[in-house]
Amino acid sequence: MNVHLVNDAPSSGAANKPGRRLYISKVKSPDALWNTLAHEFGHNFNLHHTHRGSCISSENNEDCGNCEQEPVSRTMSQPITCGNFNNSRKCEVNADGFCDTPGEPNMNQYANFNVVDTLSCSIKTIPSNFSDNWGVTWQPDVKNIMSYSWRRCRTKFSYSQVAAMYYEIQSNSKFSFKSTQASGNISGPTLLCPNQTYTFTAPNQLGAPYFLWQIPSGWNIAGQGNQTVQITVPSWSPGDHYIYVNSFSNIYPGSSVAPLKVTFNNSQFTITGPNEIANDGVCRSFYTTNIAGLTYNWTTSAPNGSGITICGGQGTSSISVKASGSAPSFYLNVSTSGVCGIPANGSKYITVNTGGGGGPIARILEEDIFFYPNPSSKFLYVKDKNRADFKIENVYFINIKTGIPDLIIDCVEAAEQIDISKIRPGVYLIQYDVEGKVKTYKIIKQ
Repeated sequence: MNVHLVNDAPSSGAANKPGRRLYISKVKSPDALWNTLAHEFGHNFNLHHTHRGSCISSENNEDCGNCEQEPVSRTMSQPITCGNFNNSRKCEVNADGFCDTPGEPNMNQYANFNVVDTLSCSIKTIPSNFSDNWGVTWQPDVKNIMSYSWRRCRTKFSYSQVAAMYYEIQSNSKFSFKSTQASGNISGPTLLCPNQTYTFTAPNQLGAPYFLWQIPSGWNIAGQGNQTVQITVPSWSPGDHYIYVNSFSNIYPGSSVAPLKVTFNNSQFTITGPNEIANDGVCRSFYTTNIAGLTYNWTTSAPNGSGITICGGQGTSSISVKASGSAPSFYLNVSTSGVCGIPANGSKYITVNTGGGGGPIARILEEDIFFYPNPSSKFLYVKDKNRADFKIENVYFINIKTGIPDLIIDCVEAAEQIDISKIRPGVYLIQYDVEGKVKTYKIIKQ
């Protein structure tokens, strides 16, 4: 965000709506630069003034006619004669469009009447004609940052305003504010079936009274605002989707929660594990999506007695396989019969290396890139044995028990510290990209 502090300007500040540039004037508002900055940031994230005029003739709410004015009432409907065919309330379609910010006039024009007590930040006197078109006295929120009240009183956004800003950040391509360290994870199922309702719960956030959930288009949610909600998926929405939640509290506003990836009616499993193994008789682990209540059947394409053996884990989402002697390369297969009542399966081709003096097997047994310390309870570092300057991308910490990434990081550079203190203890498979290749590494979080 580009912020310009100027000596003088036509106004106290201005911002693109939405955009990435703003200015504030230290001459126009020397006693409240911070407040003007917050106000203009609100505009950057596409918020309007609380007294915004919806009418063509004026930028002020109080000057608008009955169809365009936002009244004091929070329940008054916009009549069909005003072009409302969705039974919307006036507070939903006029002024700033939020019903948790009151309908109000432009408070800037009432400054000379000393309407606002600047010490208590409350309405002190009521001037004449201080009412809406229906004769109800205005009840402005003089503490709202997007109002034109006294700057020193403007200290808060409403929940709807915060939600709208988060939506703008996540949906507008101009912004790319991505949190690399999530403070918690959404709990709930990851495989969804058509026309079913599922329960999802956000992690506890200190003092958070409100949780904003975002779900795929066409899905339904019950309990918006609560920590636990019920989400109903439609009859047809194949593929992978993401569920987001943001919590709002006075202590940790907007604490970051990792998005939950869910799969709808997916009959194809992905098997995670090495693409190449040695014929050294060592059991190596492979994993697929863990779905509670399902029995997994693992097979290989190698004939009996060829040296390919499933060491253990049959029936679960995680197994280990070893190759011995002159074992051939093979397909590792997994199948179940209970995914939404539809058979599901997956397959992965595994190359068996027969050794022979420092070929590919040397790379597998002694990876150049490794994570340390391992085990660890708080932090990890990544190192390449041959290079001091490198980076890895698309880093997923996949919990072996659940098959779900508990931590996702866009990019990690050499010597950069990775905070794993907030993920659950257990065994993790780190999947990452380096030089266009997907690699994996196993660690233990204590």
